[in-house]
Amino acid sequence: MITHDLLLAVNQKLMTRFKPYKFIGLIQLNTGLRLSAPVFARVEDCVFDHPIPHIWIRRNELSNRKNKSSIRAVPLVGVSLLEFRSHMFVMP
Repeated sequence: MITHDLLLAVNQKLMTRFKPYKFIGLIQLNTGLRLSAPVFARVEDCVFDHPIPHIWIRRNELSNRKNKSSIRAVPLVGVSLLEFRSHMFVMP
């Protein structure tokens, strides 16, 4: 069973790691996105010059969103915003 304490423990462990998966794990914990959403996001899907920084979850060549309701903007705050900003231009 996933409990609040377990989520806090996972978050704490990820914060102490300096591995590539840290980025994805922290974003998933903070936003509730599926793993594929931040992995398949394009640079143009990340919007930082807006009053509410966000990532667009939408169809692209790597992801096939099947319906209109799955296309959405997800706010990036806290650790998600920091991780996206620090990694989006250094990832291959």
